[in-house]
Amino acid sequence: MTAPREVVKADIRRMLDDCAPGHESRDGKRRTVLKYQGKVHHPPKGDRTLEVGHLRKIITQLEIDRDCAKRHFPAVSFN
Repeated sequence: MTAPREVVKADIRRMLDDCAPGHESRDGKRRTVLKYQGKVHHPPKGDRTLEVGHLRKIITQLEIDRDCAKRHFPAVSFN
């Protein structure tokens, strides 16, 4: 089985609800803003999907538990 190349933003938000309690996310006019424990990430705005690389950046920059993220995205490698 090959790893997916894109993930749906709604799935990312569900993962954040579970793995990053108290996070904030909002879609502004120019960009999306994700905040968790004083850290901020700005994923690309637009499409309803994101490349897996952006998901990895969200996990890394917001310091979200990788085991929790793996439960939501089992086909994605979070090395």
